[in-house]
Amino acid sequence: MAHSWTSEQVNHENLASVLVRDTKVKVAGVDIDGILRGKLMSKKKFLSIAKEGFGFCSVIYGWDMHDKTYYKELKISNKENGYRDMIAIPDLKSYRRIPWEDNVPFFLLSFFDPDTREPLCACPRGLLKTACEKLEKKGMGAMAGAEYEFYQFQAPGNSELPSSERNSSNTARFLQNNPVNSLPSLTEGMFGYSLTRPVHNQNYYYDIYGTCEKFNCGIESWHTESGPGVFEAALEFGEIKQMADKAGLFKSVITGTFLKIRSALAKISIRYAVKALGSRYGITPCFMAKPREGLPGNSGHMHVSIVDKSGKNLFFRGSKDETPQHQDVAYLSDIGRHFLAGLLEGLPDIMPILAPTVNSYKRLVENYWAPVTVSWGLEHRAASIRLITPPTSSPKATRFEIRVAGADANPFLVLAAILGLGWRGFEKKLDIAVPPLNKGDDVGGDSDKGIRLAKSLKEANAWMMRKESVAREVFGDQFIDHFGGTRDHEIRLWDEAVTDCATSAVFIIYDIFGLSSQAIQGADILAHSDKSHQYQVFMPDLFLGKPLPTSVYPPDTDEKKKTLGEFFAGPAAPPKTAEKVSQLVKQLHEKYPQIQKWGSLGMCWGGKASFAFYNVLLNKNMQLMQRGGIQIVSLTSKSGTVFSAAAEVHPAMVDPGDAKDITIPLCMLASGDENPKDVDAFEKALTVPKHVETFGDQVHGWMAAR
Repeated sequence: MAHSWTSEQVNHENLASVLVRDTKVKVAGVDIDGILRGKLMSKKKFLSIAKEGFGFCSVIYGWDMHDKTYYKELKISNKENGYRDMIAIPDLKSYRRIPWEDNVPFFLLSFFDPDTREPLCACPRGLLKTACEKLEKKGMGAMAGAEYEFYQFQAPGNSELPSSERNSSNTARFLQNNPVNSLPSLTEGMFGYSLTRPVHNQNYYYDIYGTCEKFNCGIESWHTESGPGVFEAALEFGEIKQMADKAGLFKSVITGTFLKIRSALAKISIRYAVKALGSRYGITPCFMAKPREGLPGNSGHMHVSIVDKSGKNLFFRGSKDETPQHQDVAYLSDIGRHFLAGLLEGLPDIMPILAPTVNSYKRLVENYWAPVTVSWGLEHRAASIRLITPPTSSPKATRFEIRVAGADANPFLVLAAILGLGWRGFEKKLDIAVPPLNKGDDVGGDSDKGIRLAKSLKEANAWMMRKESVAREVFGDQFIDHFGGTRDHEIRLWDEAVTDCATSAVFIIYDIFGLSSQAIQGADILAHSDKSHQYQVFMPDLFLGKPLPTSVYPPDTDEKKKTLGEFFAGPAAPPKTAEKVSQLVKQLHEKYPQIQKWGSLGMCWGGKASFAFYNVLLNKNMQLMQRGGIQIVSLTSKSGTVFSAAAEVHPAMVDPGDAKDITIPLCMLASGDENPKDVDAFEKALTVPKHVETFGDQVHGWMAAR
């Protein structure tokens, strides 16, 4: 049969025989984001260009994943060169057939500069091929494996339609008018390695496995991961270039269509093989690094080893080193040690490759099983680089697992970077400069001597782009300038985005004197200044447009005291205000269901009332206390409160007795008008994470912006 040929058997001499029963061929190349860009062509056309190649518009390297041209034109493709064609040559060794498209033959493309006929500097397949050639000249090769975690969502739509018609297009339409968090998960709750959950969608589950095998993207292991609707697939270990092809194509098997959604909150990028089948079953897979707050992100771990021509693993030492620099490398060869040193030295410089989107850095945070420092260790699953050697593995399985990359990263670029850094370490005979993490050591803890990796795409890209960057040494200036330019584009889009999809909100209860310019300034800072943490800020009018006149302060006359008393008997009465706040937040929850975390910020009198809100929501039997003739609600913050954190600015009346009942992180910024002894006692009595600071030069009432 026509499809009985294997990729190893296909060459220019027998190509016509391989395609004898076909009338058409599908081809695709890989863009900078790892997305396949291709076309269907007639067999006649394909056979005529199979050896010399054909013209392919370079604009795929001149725009982003949404076909928006980069704000700053880059050298490969731009208006000045007319977005000229580059040369695309099919890689016959990438031959396979697409099972879900009537077994149409498929080939991957590599792109070449039309003037020099050299691999295009930005072609991901070309970059990996160039990195491999350095090893091949020394009689070596590289092996790799890939592990991908990804969320799966049920495509919304008319429940009366068959699942095959509730596909990724429905998901895209749904997300245009609904928050991301309203997309239903394939399954709910956390259950890694479950044997029963896949049974709920077993046709889909087994179809993925079988189809990947037919598509030459074989899965080695396939199971649920911890998270709602999360699966993990480990692809069959193999030669590194073939593994990159499989990894890029695997993501696409699950949906078959490219779902590309950008909101200011995130990108959901879904790729070719995993996508095709998902679309059939009304399931939308998501390889985004951090789809949902408070849950683990999606990793794209890569395993790499070096072999000789016979396939012998060159990372295994042969016998145990009795006096190693670190006990963790006792079974690691000198080649492996230099390779590790190269990875450690260059890791901070390639972060935009491993974490290429703004959302990528939401995954790389402490306490979510994600590496955040330049770290390594033998069988250490929290470190950036996990070393796997005897005695916990067989000698032939000795390898490094690079755990920084997310599932959103381009596998060709990730593997090229790993190979490039490691080979640089070998050539320069670098020594391991960072001690390993011991079992039980926390990443970022006192024993972790590695530097903190970049916390944002902006920080990472600036570091990669600098003149002395190791990335420039490994990849060359042309690629770094191009790739860095594409990341600058992503950063700018994020900086310019105005969104109503922030997942965190701050509820502000301002001072009894109303909305001052300082309060408005502070709200604006919270909402807009930190691009890596977007907040919705709500600051309602709690006094029905009638705040207390500032002329009554200080209340040093009977008339002022009377006015103050009447004011607190009206809408500003703490019990009334607390009840009003409760009602408002309930309404806001209904209107903005995407908000997952709430913070409370109270100013002066509001500092007291904002804490009162916790009780109003969850403890209707709260007690009222009399203080100075004015009812002030207890500061108690019971467990189960809707707030994740709280802050109070110039809180006016500080009672140390309130501190013991607070159960969420608290920030208190006191002015020079608060009693220092009360502030100090309050801080000492707090049992939650806290930041208490006094600004003695600030007058009470003028600290809202701070």
